[in-house]
Amino acid sequence: MNCVLKSLRAFNVNALSISLVSAANHYLFKLRVGDYRVLYDILYADQVLLIHRIRHRREIYKEK
Repeated sequence: MNCVLKSLRAFNVNALSISLVSAANHYLFKLRVGDYRVLYDILYADQVLLIHRIRHRREIYKEK
């Protein structure tokens, strides 16, 4: 999990090739970090990176 935190600290929105994932009523962005996936949204007006989930790749897309 340390590699996920390290990737998030070095996060640069402009330098990424961004992948979109379809969520319930909207799209989220996906960041791949090894076997983990981070689903997030970017609130540009507030300059906020809103993280929705951090999970192993086999668990990230399962609905609860």
